[in-house]
Amino acid sequence: MWPTLSPIERRILQQIAEGRSRREIAAAERISEDEVERHVRLALEKARRVLNG
Repeated sequence: MWPTLSPIERRILQQIAEGRSRREIAAAERISEDEVERHVRLALEKARRVLNG
C-alpha cells in the first residue's frame, strides 16, 4: 500500500516533473528552498518504504 503524499508534496513533485527549479518552486509555494528539499525528501522516503517492503 502506498503512503499518501501530502498536498504540498504532490504539488512540488508535479512542478519538478514540469521542469521547474527549486527556486521557482519555493517562490510559487511561498516557502524556502530548504523547505522544498524537505518535502521532496519526505516524499522519496515514503516511496522507499514501499519499494523496500
